[in-house]
Amino acid sequence: MSEGAFHPEDRARSSIDRQLIVCGWVVQSRSEMNLGAGRGVAVREFQTASGPVDYALFVARKLCGVIEAKAEGTTLSGFSDQAERYIHDMPANLVRDEGQVRFEYVASGTEMLFRSCGSRPSSHRVFAFHRPETLEFWLREPQTLRTRLRHILEAIDPDALAAHVPKDAREQEQKRAREAIKEKAAILFDDPKLRTLLKGVKAATDIRIDTVSVDAVVSSGWDERKAGDTVARFKKFLEEKRDELVAPADPLS
Repeated sequence: MSEGAFHPEDRARSSIDRQLIVCGWVVQSRSEMNLGAGRGVAVREFQTASGPVDYALFVARKLCGVIEAKAEGTTLSGFSDQAERYIHDMPANLVRDEGQVRFEYVASGTEMLFRSCGSRPSSHRVFAFHRPETLEFWLREPQTLRTRLRHILEAIDPDALAAHVPKDAREQEQKRAREAIKEKAAILFDDPKLRTLLKGVKAATDIRIDTVSVDAVVSSGWDERKAGDTVARFKKFLEEKRDELVAPADPLS
């Protein structure tokens, strides 16, 4: 049967199947589910407490995300909450760690939204599914980059600090609470590789102002010879172009 005879969402799933395979995923139906078939396995029509999700994503046998398929031309942004609901309604026996199932795609086969569910998640467009190795790397990270950056901003924002510190606490307790928030934000920089990377980026983009070298004055004031040369060149130009400059105007112009 030609693909044109399929339901619009079936055509989207057919396109998604091909894209997943290109990105290194093994695509299976629920009845033939074999999580050992590859590093990343996408299982179609996976059952949750709120109904079947179009695809459940497994990396290294661990459930980590979902894909919700929609017909081409559908406004995808309205379905992120639906995909998130499937994430929350996954079978409890498959979810061992908090934040394990956090990768969410809403795709039509021609466009795609992605978000990593966590603190204040937001969707953004991507051009392809992430490879299983990429999601596996992100799963090893205890916090998303967005969450880490939020902690850094809160550590230097007086209003955010005040919101985390009890108003009726004694001054010493307030100080300890503020320090705890700052230490939590600084955990990101405990990684020596990251510190080295940041130093390299800073060194490459630094703008240095030279306050040591002394500039030498090459010339200043009136240069009579140079002025004479300029006047002589202008006189020569007038002589060469005199006929053009004094020619009578064209009466038809």
